[in-house]
Amino acid sequence: SLLTTALLPTAVPASSEPPISPAGAAKGALPSLTFLVPWIVAAIGVVLLALGGFMVIQMRRSVVAPARSRRHARPAEAKPETGAIEASPVFCHNCGSKADASDLYCRRCGARLRT
Repeated sequence: SLLTTALLPTAVPASSEPPISPAGAAKGALPSLTFLVPWIVAAIGVVLLALGGFMVIQMRRSVVAPARSRRHARPAEAKPETGAIEASPVFCHNCGSKADASDLYCRRCGARLRT
């Protein structure tokens, strides 16, 4: 019915060393390493995050614009009476019929027009 801790002796052997205070050994001593570890890890994390952000920004700036296609547009013809530029005629590659410049499909055979 009794706990075993009640049966243990309560006398503590006396030691010649004074007890250590929780505040530290001396006022001028360096802080313990266990107190500095979280701050050091946090500082390294902040530096790594800043470095990563800087690298992402630099990589986005250095992205080269895609090269233009080698296909050249046909030269536009100017109308002499109005001075306006007229688009070159478009022909179907399948049946050869003429199509409007805004057409995507041939009106005669239904083939997709090459632009």
